[in-house]
Amino acid sequence: MTKKIFDILPPGRSSLESVQPLPKMTTRRFINWRFLILGFIVIVGVSAVLYQVFGKDFILHLEPRTRIINLETEFRIDGQSTEIDFETNILPGYLIVRQESEEQTFTTSGEEVQESRATGIIRVYNAQTPPKSITLVEKTRFLSSDGVYFRTPQRISIPPAQIEDGQVIPSFVDVPVEAMDPGEVANINPTKFSIPGLLGTALYDKVYGESLEAMSGGSVERRAKVTQSDLLQAEEALELSLVNNLIDKLESEDQDRVILPEAVQVEISAVTPSVEVGTLIDQFNCLLEGEIKVLVFSQLKMEEFLAQKIKQRLGEEYLAVPGSFYLDYRIFSFDEEAEVLRGNLKFSAAVYQDLEEETWADQLSGRSREEIRQFLLADSRIQAFEFRLRPFWLRRAPETDKMEIELIFKP
Repeated sequence: MTKKIFDILPPGRSSLESVQPLPKMTTRRFINWRFLILGFIVIVGVSAVLYQVFGKDFILHLEPRTRIINLETEFRIDGQSTEIDFETNILPGYLIVRQESEEQTFTTSGEEVQESRATGIIRVYNAQTPPKSITLVEKTRFLSSDGVYFRTPQRISIPPAQIEDGQVIPSFVDVPVEAMDPGEVANINPTKFSIPGLLGTALYDKVYGESLEAMSGGSVERRAKVTQSDLLQAEEALELSLVNNLIDKLESEDQDRVILPEAVQVEISAVTPSVEVGTLIDQFNCLLEGEIKVLVFSQLKMEEFLAQKIKQRLGEEYLAVPGSFYLDYRIFSFDEEAEVLRGNLKFSAAVYQDLEEETWADQLSGRSREEIRQFLLADSRIQAFEFRLRPFWLRRAPETDKMEIELIFKP
């Protein structure tokens, strides 16, 4: 059954008349200052508790007064020792034995000059009258029109010229010749030749020559050649490189190792060059194989040894600034069989008097800022200092467990 709905409007009001919306209601916010203040107090309280538990109230940085000293001592590295003997200057060391090889390419230093003389054929004419044969001796010289000398390696016999209808027909023979000097300058084109040996005679312009083809084959070439010195220098260079590479490798394996080149013994088992002496080549390879024995010792042990030497010289209260040692070794001998290295050591270091900073906490606790400053200024062992009290409102140094004291060394 269908329901009917009737809209009932008040008298005098149209259904199309717009309805005005009600104004929005605004809520008024109130700030609760009591909660904010309480939260702030809680945060400050927690921070103070955490600071008291974990924080440092007093931080002091001290720079000791230092000076440079220069000392000298003899020493012995012994592979059989395990501890430092300060009385006899013996430090422990240990022997390392390695089988190593090194191969490099080297440039040859020798030189060989390869020379060749130009050769060719000269047609030699005989036009003398009355006709008569002529003989030129072995090694007769021929001079080209541009001044290059050639000579024939053999004796030359030239038959007499012919007379035909009153005309002289020169006879000729073709003979091989070779330039007197090596080099490309004698590689000349076809030209005329005179015979300097006939100069001043009636035959000079009657006996002459010419080439019908260019001369060739003259050259001067410089070739690199391997010498005995090259092989010896290669062996020396390989041995030095072998030692340096091993030292670098051993030091990279352990940063505390000290390896002196004089404490390295090389026994070469084989040297294999890729060429022989006299080979014409610009470069060659060489392989060196051998056994290397190295006596090494500890840098920390050496610095401990030298620190004691400083105390013996200056007094027990003197300490070396860490990392300030400069060492100059001079080696006397190395016996790889006995595993003993002897030498002399000149060294320098920055030193300072022990501040005994671990005792300062008790002395500074409870002092005011000015009292701390005056206390530190009065100590001649101190070069400079800096301290902080925190939080900023603290006026006196706190108890000892809230102190941090650190030594600072400037380079």
